[in-house]
Amino acid sequence: MSFGRVRPDRLILWGELLPPDLDLDVAWGKLSDSRLTIVVGTKDGYVNLGHLRDLEARLLDHEIPYETIRYDGGHHLDPEILGVLAAT
Repeated sequence: MSFGRVRPDRLILWGELLPPDLDLDVAWGKLSDSRLTIVVGTKDGYVNLGHLRDLEARLLDHEIPYETIRYDGGHHLDPEILGVLAAT
């Protein structure tokens, strides 16, 4: 994503985070113009909450707007949240 030509309007990371080694200085131009949404279940065994906090801090440091949505559940799609995201 950093070096490609695609400039997404919206990026939804569901049960996944941006790689910790992603250079946000390089990715800034694409991510700052995207609607970045991070969706994480409170019982998701695949997402480390410490890594999520680190990512959120990095995004804030680089002034990249984002939204984090948490839901009560594990590593699965939540139909209600999926519907809300599809409608916006």
